[in-house]
Amino acid sequence: MNTTSPVAVILRGALGGVLGGGSLLLISVFEYMLSLGYVPYPYLFIVPGLPLALALGALAGGVVAGVVLLSRIVAGREFGPIGRGAIGFVTILIALVVIGLYGLLRAEDPVKSRFPRESVSWARQAANGVVIGIVLGVLPGLMARPKRVVGRRN
Repeated sequence: MNTTSPVAVILRGALGGVLGGGSLLLISVFEYMLSLGYVPYPYLFIVPGLPLALALGALAGGVVAGVVLLSRIVAGREFGPIGRGAIGFVTILIALVVIGLYGLLRAEDPVKSRFPRESVSWARQAANGVVIGIVLGVLPGLMARPKRVVGRRN
């Protein structure tokens, strides 16, 4: 097993999450433009959403990197890019299921509900989950790798 700093692996995973969070924000801007028709100044979605998207992406990337490190310790071997990507994808999908179950089980107060929720088809929710799993799970999983030392062989 390659000895590498766990902090460096988690920071690389968090960087992948930051890139993924920014990508999801840009995807949502274009999705709103296409679904709503002409939206004046669609880039204004980015201004208030950028810090939140980057912070949540960094958090998700750090969690994915932590799970990759934990899996590496439990398995006793290094994972390749496909293994790390699969671990990240499954981690984010589990997080999405937990968040969804929390939303379903939480009692809603009708007084606080100002905007009625539109029902979203299960196919649309599954597609969104796959996109989020790829962007916030696979990308940080790929980046959460031990640093390779060039020119040094053990």
